Amino acid sequence: MFGWFDNSKLDGFAHEISGEFARHWPLDKMVSDKAAEQKLLHAIEILGNRAAKFNRHSPMGWYRKARFLRVVKEDLLARGGTEELVDRIVYDVVLRMARPGSAGH
Repeated sequence: MFGWFDNSKLDGFAHEISGEFARHWPLDKMVSDKAAEQKLLHAIEILGNRAAKFNRHSPMGWYRKARFLRVVKEDLLARGGTEELVDRIVYDVVLRMARPGSAGH
């Protein structure tokens, strides 16, 4: 029963993927051209797909999804991401986790 309240695996995964994203895309980098935009979209897609895969293997209800997204957002902001970029990333992750087949929806 107490395992229901243990979010250490969830929080650890949120920190892992936000750190991985920050390594692949410098959060203070501005999107200056079409090639940079495509690279950013690809990095966001990878992060969103990993989150959706995690959700399929460890289904999250609405509370755990909200917690997961909050941890990702706070971590990306702490790593230097702008509010606009981080909101864009989190929005894409929400959409990917809500798709049929991502479980927990």
